[in-house]
Amino acid sequence: MSEVFLTLFNRSLTACWLIAVVLVLRLVFRKAPRWPRLLLWAVVGFRLLPFSIPHPWSLVPTREVLPEEMLYSSTPHIESGIPAVDAAVNPAFTGSLAPSPGASVNPLQVLTWLAGWVWLIGLVGMLLYAAISWLRLKGRLRTAVRLQDNIWQSDRIAAPFVLGLLRPRIYLPFSLPQAALPSVIAHEQAHIARKDHWFKPLGFAFLAVYWFNPVIWLAYILFCRDMEAACDERVVSKLDPAGRADYSQALLACSLPRRRVAPCPLAFGEVGVKSRVKAVLRYKKPAVILLVLLICSLTAALTFFAYDQPDESLQWAKKLQAEDITRLELVVMPQDTDKQYKLLNEEETGRAVELINQSRGRRLSRHEALAGGCITFYVTTADGVTHTIANEGNTYLTIDGAYFDAGYDWLAGWESDWGEGNAALPEGFFENKALALEDLPQPSAALNTAIQAAVLGQDGAPVQALVTRVESHAVLDMTRQNGQTLVYALVREETFDLTGSEPVSISSSVIPTALTFSGDETAGYTLLDYWIAQDGSLYTASIRETFTPLAAQRLFAGDTVYSRKLRTINLQKAQIAWEQAHAEESDGSGFLSSSEIGAVLEARLVNAGVLEPGQIGRELVWRETELRTEVIAGQECLVLPLYYADTAENGELAGQWYGDFALSGNRNNIYRYDPAGTSEDTMWLEFVPAVFGPQATPAPDTGAAQGATVQAAFADEALLASLTDYDQFADYPSDYQTQLVFTADAPVSDFRFLALTLRDVGADSTMYYDTEDLYTTDALIEGKPVVIRMTFAGDVPDRGIAYTDADGITRYFAITTSGEDGSLLLMEFTV
Repeated sequence: MSEVFLTLFNRSLTACWLIAVVLVLRLVFRKAPRWPRLLLWAVVGFRLLPFSIPHPWSLVPTREVLPEEMLYSSTPHIESGIPAVDAAVNPAFTGSLAPSPGASVNPLQVLTWLAGWVWLIGLVGMLLYAAISWLRLKGRLRTAVRLQDNIWQSDRIAAPFVLGLLRPRIYLPFSLPQAALPSVIAHEQAHIARKDHWFKPLGFAFLAVYWFNPVIWLAYILFCRDMEAACDERVVSKLDPAGRADYSQALLACSLPRRRVAPCPLAFGEVGVKSRVKAVLRYKKPAVILLVLLICSLTAALTFFAYDQPDESLQWAKKLQAEDITRLELVVMPQDTDKQYKLLNEEETGRAVELINQSRGRRLSRHEALAGGCITFYVTTADGVTHTIANEGNTYLTIDGAYFDAGYDWLAGWESDWGEGNAALPEGFFENKALALEDLPQPSAALNTAIQAAVLGQDGAPVQALVTRVESHAVLDMTRQNGQTLVYALVREETFDLTGSEPVSISSSVIPTALTFSGDETAGYTLLDYWIAQDGSLYTASIRETFTPLAAQRLFAGDTVYSRKLRTINLQKAQIAWEQAHAEESDGSGFLSSSEIGAVLEARLVNAGVLEPGQIGRELVWRETELRTEVIAGQECLVLPLYYADTAENGELAGQWYGDFALSGNRNNIYRYDPAGTSEDTMWLEFVPAVFGPQATPAPDTGAAQGATVQAAFADEALLASLTDYDQFADYPSDYQTQLVFTADAPVSDFRFLALTLRDVGADSTMYYDTEDLYTTDALIEGKPVVIRMTFAGDVPDRGIAYTDADGITRYFAITTSGEDGSLLLMEFTV
């Protein structure tokens, strides 16, 4: 319901531009004939239809003032197409309607949902009003008697009118003076001849749908007046001065008190009687030049305001010429390895450009993820920019990340000429499409500092001792609008533990981000808005809806490359922080000064997942006087005894011993004391931190889970070439998919590739998922692996595998990558 209401709301707002033009033209040409005005109102009705037709000469600033994607945005904003309006409205609009962090629903979703139901109630009310009015009128006309032909008389009506759609009748009151009959009948017959008995109910239908917009009410009222005036003109143009005087008298005799807006009937004296009488008495045959000017104005209104501005991406595709292209490459997925790629020659480039010039369709604000094939052209133009034009599953046309509903028939025709290449995909093809970091836009030092402060300021959690947070970013595009700087970047933020012999990454995120700043180089930059891409299936759509086409194209081509380079930069920053922290150590034993020992141990325990942040001091306390050293596993370790805090919340546990924890001198090992142990090996148990809870075990670099029968690996061309036979499956197509190879060292049954939806996180950090099968095969056997193309989106895995091993146990694994080195991991989880 929200989407329906937003569509109608946006249509009514864009129609207001045309209505404003009509109002101006009515004023300018107030002495011109009235019938062209009805053509103007017809154009308004066309503008209110629930579809959009683009035209290159359109002056309408925007198609969607309230874009549908704002319902899912963390920073909702309007797009009026007028920069001054957006700059004035959006700060308050975003500030009052932005969802709170962690909120499950955007406030706009609630408001538009409620507005949708209010709109529906209003629509039903308008239609009921029309139906009841019609039924009551029909009831009063049961006693009407025929005068002649389709003319009837009744003693239960106050004024003449036309009623009926297919067989319209003229109804006259018995009280109508005999002298007025000819004029009244001529007027009502003019209505019938002009099909006004169809157009007025149609106008009311538009009013019923758009009842929430007062401008539409004004348009309907003026439309009814212009309809009556046009009929008056049609009749009086054939009358002499005496006849026009009689016609005016008939108008006065049939005039009615002002009444509510109604869809029917077409009453002779219903609206604007005073102005109509004046117009009749002053009627002169219009000058030809005036009529010509009015028709020219009508044409201009139709050309400039009845259509929407065409999509820039679509216009670029339609105007592309072969001479603009320096290189055109075809990629087809899925396809046999030796048929995935083709570098087009001059003749093929010409044919491909002809196809691209036929690009069509309505731009979509949302789309579904597809599991079908994808035919993609990579078009490198003379300016060095690579554009993408793709056919996704014969369902969508995409141009530089924008989705269009181009129609199945046209898209299906691509297969015959462009359904396969003639070579294997070049090694590193997608990575090579990425620009080097130094070739990307380079912000100033002041703006770089503002970006860094914005990224690190998003997480307000305090950083424990010997823990550092660092970030690096690749700026993909920058724009300057209305005194604001918009930065589109790929941001990598990481937290490092500095307590060991080297910095160790304990959390990492790589997120496409859009930042909006006010200010400049002189005044400095102030963060106004911080947007991050959504996870899961909304990841791609959210980027395409928010980023500029150039920023999106650069991201899709190089996100993997940029992430690795940003990882290197973060490691360098962490190493500097590690060296600074350890330069303050007071002795050579590897331990800090006594005043910092407790804080270091606490931070290490929190980072390892043994304790929660803030748990020490709130539930637990440590006693500095009881700190001691002990040799464990041949290493000198520092031992921290913990006790339950003396608080009412701890009850009987208050003051009791919680446990001893030990940290090795090199800070690489952490142990917990087990009172049941009888020897050093059993008394001190080494704690291994978990990523997905206590049961999760990270896979080795090959992507094999501990004890698993199935292994996973990144599939480069050399690996694929070494395989003699394999099955394959492609997840929803995108420009940044990764190929994975799944092999089995022993036969397994019921192998499945899964979509994962995080359902819950347990108290011990174990993650629980709901699963949906995307691909299944009865068995995965040695010598015949499965190759799957998929996309890694966000920090929480949304893809996984499942299979049944030889013992009949079904095992589930999430597919993810290491935050440290990007290696492939299979993390076992519980459904």
